[in-house]
Amino acid sequence: MKLEENIKLKLKKKFSISNIKVVNNSKYHSNHKESPKNNNSHFLIKIQSRSLSKENKLNVHRQIYSILKDEMKIIHALEIQISE
Repeated sequence: MKLEENIKLKLKKKFSISNIKVVNNSKYHSNHKESPKNNNSHFLIKIQSRSLSKENKLNVHRQIYSILKDEMKIIHALEIQISE
C-alpha cells in the first residue's frame, strides 16, 4: 500500500471524514539538500470537514501528527489544509 493511502485510511478512521485528499509532493523537493531521497518525504493533506475546521488548528495538527507518528519517521514535511 502506498504511504498516501495509508495516511488517508488512518485519518478517515480517526476523524470519520469522507472528503480527504493526500498528495505526495516529494518529486518537487528531490533536489533539496535536506530532503531524504525516499520519494515519501513531502505530503499535502487536504481535509474538508466542518467540525474539524471549527476546532483549534494547533490541536487538530497535533492530533494528526499523533495519528501519523509512525509515518512521520520517514516524512520530512507535512502540509495540512482544513476547510469546511
